[in-house]
Amino acid sequence: MLASRSFDGALADAVLLDDVRGAHDATRAMLDEGHRRIAFLGNRVSVATGRRRFDGFEAAHRELGLEPAADLVRLGQQDADSAEQAMDDLLALADPPTAVFAANNRNSVGVIRSMNRRRTAARRDERELPSLRLFGFDSFEFADMSPIPLSIVDHDPSELGRIAAGLLFDRLEGREQGAAPRLVELPVRLVDFS
Repeated sequence: MLASRSFDGALADAVLLDDVRGAHDATRAMLDEGHRRIAFLGNRVSVATGRRRFDGFEAAHRELGLEPAADLVRLGQQDADSAEQAMDDLLALADPPTAVFAANNRNSVGVIRSMNRRRTAARRDERELPSLRLFGFDSFEFADMSPIPLSIVDHDPSELGRIAAGLLFDRLEGREQGAAPRLVELPVRLVDFS
């Protein structure tokens, strides 16, 4: 039984989020707001969720005849510290992003830390700091207190757990003996905290 993640060739039941749709809808919302320099911060694409979310990010761009800016793609951040460093690097570019899609909550936290540190320095130096739009995948504690405009691709973790447990008990109790692996993909929704 796999929950929230899968891997190629897995012969097991899986309950996944609609990662592609969630990333697509978040990216499309930023594109519809007029952003064209949208950064992507996420896992390596060798991780199934990372690949699926990057696919959605690319698909939203291509629907409008656009290509994601390659210089704004950062893959492989596994924790908030590395995401913060990646965001620092993006903000140091001559043409930095105006919006960011963070493919998981650790990357969202890293983006917020980087922006908050810059905001503090800008206030101290009496400088104007450009605004930044952030869309993250998965909620996190204090998301509603973000100091920058934040929206989240969210889901119901209780429902994911309930369905995964049901599939597992079906197998353990022999109700699905010999049946092909089942895949359940749960819907996601956009939640605006800004």
